[in-house]
Amino acid sequence: MKNRIVIIIITVLLLAVGVYFAGIQIKEENPVAFRVEVTSDGHTEHIDYWQGPDGCFYVFLPGYVAYEDVKFDVRASKAFIDGEELKDGMSCAAFEKNCFYDFSYRSWGKIYTGQIQFMQSANIATMYIGTDSGSMDHIHQLKGNEESGNMVLYEADGQLNYSGRIDSMNGRGNDTWGNYEKKPYSVKLDNAADLLQMGEAEKWILLANASDPSNMNNKIVYDFAERIDLAYSPDSEWVDLYLNNEYMGLYLLCERIEIGESRVDITPTSEALDSSYIVSQELRERLVEKANTYVLTESGIALRIQEPVNVSGLQMNEIALKFQAAERAICAENGIDPQTGLHYENIIDVDSWVKKYLIEELFMNIDAGSGSQYYYYDSQSADMKLYAGPVWDFDHSMAELDIMQPETLIANREYSDSEHYTPWYHELYRKEDFYNEVVDVYEETILPELEYLQSEKLPVYVEHIRSSAYMNQCRWYMNTAENFDTATDDIYAFLNRREAFLNRLWIEEKEHCMVRVNTSGKGFYIYYTVPKGECIKELPEEQIADQTGFVGWYFEGTETVFDITEPINEDIYIYAKLENDK
Repeated sequence: MKNRIVIIIITVLLLAVGVYFAGIQIKEENPVAFRVEVTSDGHTEHIDYWQGPDGCFYVFLPGYVAYEDVKFDVRASKAFIDGEELKDGMSCAAFEKNCFYDFSYRSWGKIYTGQIQFMQSANIATMYIGTDSGSMDHIHQLKGNEESGNMVLYEADGQLNYSGRIDSMNGRGNDTWGNYEKKPYSVKLDNAADLLQMGEAEKWILLANASDPSNMNNKIVYDFAERIDLAYSPDSEWVDLYLNNEYMGLYLLCERIEIGESRVDITPTSEALDSSYIVSQELRERLVEKANTYVLTESGIALRIQEPVNVSGLQMNEIALKFQAAERAICAENGIDPQTGLHYENIIDVDSWVKKYLIEELFMNIDAGSGSQYYYYDSQSADMKLYAGPVWDFDHSMAELDIMQPETLIANREYSDSEHYTPWYHELYRKEDFYNEVVDVYEETILPELEYLQSEKLPVYVEHIRSSAYMNQCRWYMNTAENFDTATDDIYAFLNRREAFLNRLWIEEKEHCMVRVNTSGKGFYIYYTVPKGECIKELPEEQIADQTGFVGWYFEGTETVFDITEPINEDIYIYAKLENDK
């Protein structure tokens, strides 16, 4: 009996020692020298430093706190910056911002050395989210994974705006989720709240703007759409985001597109027929892959049913009939649906469709007419028409892709690629009444706002987020060519060229021809708009240089060579011929 007790005691001791040394090993592999504490409006938050791919350490601080009020919370047995030992409660103001200092600390018998820099944001609200697990691993593992937690939101001046539980947080987006390290998120609060004076709601979106080093594309477009009175354009505010004490960058907190008093304020849906709804035009293959509820028009346009969430078969049929009638009228030469006898002006709200077209065209949205295109219907409205909007998803806009030149029309295209037919705006643009409305709205509404954006609004945006954008640049674009200042200059240059082109087209009324270029066998189309009687100045040969056996440019469907020196007098379709083309 005594031997058994001795064996048990020894076993317990051995296990305890094993756990102890395992703990030492863990601490040696993941030591933490210190955290910093920031306090405002009676609340204290903790922030961890971050080690970049350059091996240096960075402390990213929110803008709302005075630098001298940021305090060290020392975790290592000894820690030194610039030879000065850190103590609990010591102010970070002992070290200048944006300067590298020698950094060393001792933790569990091991000494670590490196360089450290302090950076601080300004003018931006700050959001802290702590997941219940204390980690983002589960959420990042799969886009649909979600987790609950706590959220604290401070306004730019440090005033507490929200503090409470979040019911769930999960990933969102398609390209933005799968192709970038900086992830976008959806957040659902336990109870509706008015975040940053954008109106009460439970569901919110955190856009990462990972493909946009300016971090301004979406904000510019959402605000512009609101200024030209495109109904229900989403409110948005920049925030510095911290997840589980780690700085994650500059984000755009946005309203979610949904039915609600402070969102798309239309009559709530019901199980009855002739109910209100929101749909979005998306790529069909994505909807199939994610098993989303959608309807398909005769031309192959896929419309996802955003709301009502639990749509009935009868409601789906009703939605399909309304949009199909609109499509038939839009695509008919005389603008009349042959089945209902209705003109397109009696089916769609022309004002919203014109403004939505102009937004897509002006800012050159790569998804124009193909993805993230929203429409809504209010069953209690007097006109019973289909409305275009709100605007959404302008990550890839303003000629963000090198191959998209500002001197071309992009929303007015018949196909986005060989597999996706996008006829709605293309056919509407060909109708004299719609075209005249486009020109009138452009001249009377868009141009004054565009001038205001370039001369007044854009400079304010740039200075408003500059400090935060530099932190974000350090966090996500280190050792890359992506640069906030360069991206800002590119926006100015794009808007200047875009305005000049659209003025030639719609104010000076110079005739142009469309050149559609198929760059590969997969049918990715690039469009150019060329003044009638002139030659196309360039073709995207650099984009196909890596394709084996490029032969030259040919007229689509033929073996006739396209001569770039020949003047263009009509719309033409050309393709890049490869050696292995049959």
